Amino acid sequence: MNRNKLSYCIYCILSVMVLMFVSACDVGTFFNDPIQKEKVETQFKKQRQLAKNREKDLFEILERIPTEEREAMTFLYAYMPLSDLADYNSDYFLENIRIALEAREVFSWGKTVSDDLFRHFVLPYRVNNENLDSFRSVYFKELRDRVFHLSMKEAVLEINHWCHEKVMYKSTDSRTSAPLSTIKTAYGRCGEESTFTVSALRTIGIPARQCYTPRWAHCDDNHAWVEVWVEGKWYYLGACEPEPDLNIAWFTEPARRAMLVHTKVFGDYKGPEEILSDSPLYTEINVTSNYAKTKKISVSVEDKNQKRIQGAEVKFMLYNYAEFYPLVKKTTDANGTCSLITGLGDLLVWASKGDAFGYKKISVPETDAVEITLDKNPQDEYAVEYDFVPPIQPEPFPVRIEGKKENERRLKLEDQLRGDYENTFISKNASHRLARKLRLDPVKTREYLVKSRGNWQEISQFFTEASANSKLKSLIFLLLSTVSEKDLRDTPASILLGHLKSSYKYRNQFPENQQNYFVQYILNPRVNNEILSDYKTFFATAFTPDVIKKARGNPKTLVQWIQDNIKLNTTNNYYKVPLTPIGVYRIQSSDLVSRDVFFTALCRSFGIPARLEPGSLSPQYLSNGSWRTVYFEKRNLPSSARGYVKFRYVPNRENKIIPGYYTHFTLARFSNGVYVTLEYDEGKKVTEFTEKLDVVPGHFLLVTGNRLPDGTVLSKLRFFSIKENETQEVPVELRSSEIKPVPYGTFPLDINLKSFTDETVYELTKISGDKGAIIGWLDPEKEPTKHVLSEMAQWKKKFEEWGGGVVFYIMKDKIPTSVFNSYFPHLPKQHVLCTDIGSESLHTVEKMVGHSLSASLPVILFIDKSGKVIVLSEGYKIGIPELLVNQLNRD
Repeated sequence: MNRNKLSYCIYCILSVMVLMFVSACDVGTFFNDPIQKEKVETQFKKQRQLAKNREKDLFEILERIPTEEREAMTFLYAYMPLSDLADYNSDYFLENIRIALEAREVFSWGKTVSDDLFRHFVLPYRVNNENLDSFRSVYFKELRDRVFHLSMKEAVLEINHWCHEKVMYKSTDSRTSAPLSTIKTAYGRCGEESTFTVSALRTIGIPARQCYTPRWAHCDDNHAWVEVWVEGKWYYLGACEPEPDLNIAWFTEPARRAMLVHTKVFGDYKGPEEILSDSPLYTEINVTSNYAKTKKISVSVEDKNQKRIQGAEVKFMLYNYAEFYPLVKKTTDANGTCSLITGLGDLLVWASKGDAFGYKKISVPETDAVEITLDKNPQDEYAVEYDFVPPIQPEPFPVRIEGKKENERRLKLEDQLRGDYENTFISKNASHRLARKLRLDPVKTREYLVKSRGNWQEISQFFTEASANSKLKSLIFLLLSTVSEKDLRDTPASILLGHLKSSYKYRNQFPENQQNYFVQYILNPRVNNEILSDYKTFFATAFTPDVIKKARGNPKTLVQWIQDNIKLNTTNNYYKVPLTPIGVYRIQSSDLVSRDVFFTALCRSFGIPARLEPGSLSPQYLSNGSWRTVYFEKRNLPSSARGYVKFRYVPNRENKIIPGYYTHFTLARFSNGVYVTLEYDEGKKVTEFTEKLDVVPGHFLLVTGNRLPDGTVLSKLRFFSIKENETQEVPVELRSSEIKPVPYGTFPLDINLKSFTDETVYELTKISGDKGAIIGWLDPEKEPTKHVLSEMAQWKKKFEEWGGGVVFYIMKDKIPTSVFNSYFPHLPKQHVLCTDIGSESLHTVEKMVGHSLSASLPVILFIDKSGKVIVLSEGYKIGIPELLVNQLNRD
């Protein structure tokens, strides 16, 4: 045995002995500050009262565990969101606490982490709004053995390599999967990758937090990444995207243009950062200055009589997704003022109190203080135009190459390891054998097993057990058709079986032509965005047959039962993770969304078709063929008066794209001093709104925006009102730029392109022809390139109709199979994949822009038939393919 391993074994033995001694003597303590301890205990008492119905499940254990564990658990209970009090038990929290305390003792850096950092950035089991699981207990030993002998910094870098072995980037739906489910899937969106990586770092006792830019200023998107505390300082890294060192990531340059980067900290945290929101349970902090040049903007709010207003709400709003998104909400103090540290771009500052409001567009670099008067009248009809300019793109940081080759070697190995795991997913032949054995449709069986990824064994078990019952077998594919792909990837067979068994008996209450009511609104286990649970089986015994019979006869009895038994809590569920219906029943408390889900789940459990209405998400049940909306509070009763909006598309000479909702325009209705965006399908073209929109009469705001290549948005705000029974025709027109684009330079057409996949040689002159060409330099392993490829696939038809050349230089000598299968087959049919030997072609572009581009991929050009570069985009930007389409066939 070598010396390192021997010392490690001795250390482990001594650690166990120490922990046993401490537990036996019960001398450990979690709080050294009596004031801090008293504050936590005060908050804990409030939480304990809130969760009094779960006393046995949550709190009884506190009398049986050592002092340090008891105080740590008290800290977690004091600040955890309502969803966690409702859906998890004390054993789960204690297990996480013990691993966190063990990590603090085992690793050499444990003693360097302050009590405050440990409490807020190591101990918390939750990162953001993910579904919780037993990640720490499953992977602690594996991670411990992997990094025990490393320094703190080396351990962070190594953990990120481990994460990359398990997970790569791919867009998914909005429900955030738990770390174990993300591993099963082998991919996740940035929010899931960063949740997973923070969980891994905290497991080995290293303080970590997930950071967000809620919206970029230069493009319509957001991003999440990881900050980690190493030897006295916070650093950043790209989750599951290992680099040779910290503070290196593909998003470095975009983050230097951020208007806001923030993170939500568990508990009452008092760190050096600006506090954006200070609630009793969490602290939201501003870390923008870690990335970008910033400035403090002061805002004062006054009424029409120039009297300062205390308690006014101030929203710092950024144009994004065709609406003005509130980056931060603040409240004015006794002097009528508030402030924000933000990036150096443009914002719309909106202030309101009650129905009184006012606003100003500001350019942060030119502004120190803003005075806003609440003098606007929502009845006024007018239009204003603003240009919103993002922070300027700074000169890129020099590219650091030390350790790059070794890092790339490891990335390839990790791709292979992940690929080997993916190869363990059920094969086509195996799925067909299972289908034949169970006498199921082989195509559908294969489809759902493929989508289930690493959860295929659970779905196979579901197929097997459900097929054993001839009555249930006919419902297998009907049920699976109602759930999401993510549900297939993280739902146990027992939950799916529970819904089949509980729902089958209600099938025959619908004639053949109304079976959709049964499938979608009774059989369907999913209501909104909650984690699936077997609530139907639970409620079948939780409620008496008499209650169920009355509910089936009159669903309003369930409304009354909820009003009598479920207390509404609109503040404590701060991560907005929906409580499961079972959790709501057990804790007898709920936020608004979870209450609506709970009602819908009860109805479905009792054979009453129910849903959340697709537009308003209001709970509804079916009665005599009509949907009846439920209103738990009388003040929410809608107005019976109706008005109508009819969109009229007005083309302009510059933009050939038909405007889409949440892409180029949105409609909002005035309520309590602000305009609230109405929910219509994202991307729906204005020409597809063929019917007039049925709205409640009131005051409205139409926002349109045309984003230019540099990220600037030409916006227009049109304020108007609609009276009862009135139809208002509203023009939707994108503003045109007054500045004619100047070519960046000329790209040589007399070059030959070598195929990436074989020895074929292409002539660029023949590829471009008389149409020109789109040329891109890609790194398929990185998220920005995946965004571009995904968007190119969405515009495939337009590019094929255009008929010009599409050339992609692949800047890696290996494309992961998953990337190739996911993106390249869906690109325009004329695209060619090439290799840029020695990066010679990229160097040509670098001479045009005057700086290196190797760290700013993807780089995308549009060149005309003479080689003039009309569009040049570098780095992470959403919407580049649309911008290219606008250039096609331009006169």
